[in-house]
Amino acid sequence: METSAYGCVLVALVLLGACREPQPCDDGYVCHTIEVPADWHDPLGATYPLNVVVHEAKTDRIGPLFLNFGGPGTRASDYLPGFVDHVPGLVAHFDLVAVDPRGSDPDSPLNDRMDGPDGWLDTEIDTLDPGVYATQKAAIGAWLDGCWTAAPELTAHMGTMDTVRDLEAVRLALGGEPMTYVGFSYGTELGQMYADTYPHSLRAMVLAAVGRPGGTYLDFLDGQVDGFQSAFEDWAAWCAGEGASVCPMQVDPTGGVASKGEVVAQALDNAQVLTWEGYGHTAMYVSDCVSEATFDDRVDGRLPSVATCP
Repeated sequence: METSAYGCVLVALVLLGACREPQPCDDGYVCHTIEVPADWHDPLGATYPLNVVVHEAKTDRIGPLFLNFGGPGTRASDYLPGFVDHVPGLVAHFDLVAVDPRGSDPDSPLNDRMDGPDGWLDTEIDTLDPGVYATQKAAIGAWLDGCWTAAPELTAHMGTMDTVRDLEAVRLALGGEPMTYVGFSYGTELGQMYADTYPHSLRAMVLAAVGRPGGTYLDFLDGQVDGFQSAFEDWAAWCAGEGASVCPMQVDPTGGVASKGEVVAQALDNAQVLTWEGYGHTAMYVSDCVSEATFDDRVDGRLPSVATCP
């Protein structure tokens, strides 16, 4: 649990007006700028402005529901509208709260680095090839090192515990009601750390595509690839067996799709594959689409639609 000293700082931030006057955004949304310590070990020093977007409950309000879509570094506010469109039950009863992480705001010196190394979505890469994967992993490591060069002070305070404390500060600034939390991918690690640090601040928590806290970002990527591969193999077996009549991919005579690379190749040949935000029909794009589908552990869920990504 968090120390009482941090708790006092959090309460003081709220009493001192850490939350600027909220502004209406689009219909049903309210935008906040909430100041938090740039360095939580120096809580009375410089502050950092967090962008927070709230979609307010329609009726029979239960309380705030905080969302984190993973990344790390994903702007939650970018994903909030799409989430709202698919969860009418939550929209009715919860204020849906999206807290954009440090460094992702438009004025941040790291903003143009938040999407990964330049051109990595255009790379012809099969992450199941150990040599190619090692090369890509090294490129990501070098990209992370570049963050320290571009903005050392900001990068030093963008860790998971900084974000955990930021979430608690936002919860208090928005009124201090118990938090319902929904996290995906890296957001599950963040949620687990929040629950461990502020257990009495939670109402409920839902975690999807759960990651294990601890280790480096590259350790996280290793575990994610292992999870994708396991889910893909389950789907390939289903595609060659009971799902053969509806599976969009051709299976080979030996009993199934041999690799994700084969799915990528077939999807590239499928005229229904769409262009995603200008990235085009590169192997990396379709590979990413297939990986996205493997977040669904039901073999008859999202994976059968990979031939028509997205």
